[in-house]
Amino acid sequence: IRALEFHKQEYETYYRELKFKQSDKWILFFEKYISDFGTNFVLAVSWLIALTLFFYSIMVYNPSINSFIKFVSPLNYDLKGILGNSYSFFAAVLFIFYKALQLALIYEIIKSFRKFSRSL
Repeated sequence: IRALEFHKQEYETYYRELKFKQSDKWILFFEKYISDFGTNFVLAVSWLIALTLFFYSIMVYNPSINSFIKFVSPLNYDLKGILGNSYSFFAAVLFIFYKALQLALIYEIIKSFRKFSRSL
């Protein structure tokens, strides 16, 4: 467990040394605030719930349990079943953006749960 804390501190130090022009800084920024560098599953789950509720509330005009279950499912990409027949191009792009974020957050959750099983 001490090695994991040391590993997290290494990431934190490297993050502080980088400038925002470097792509590593953006990746570490995401890692830091989403899951505390893969060590806090509660933070990652909270982000997933918050972003799901946010995107669902701004995208779905006729909320129902069925549409919510379809919206939450990472494998469901049926826009007509979730948003109805009259969805815009902007809604489709926003939905794709949400699905990409959803998959990244699920990865962060899995990574956070595996924190005690990985070798350093």
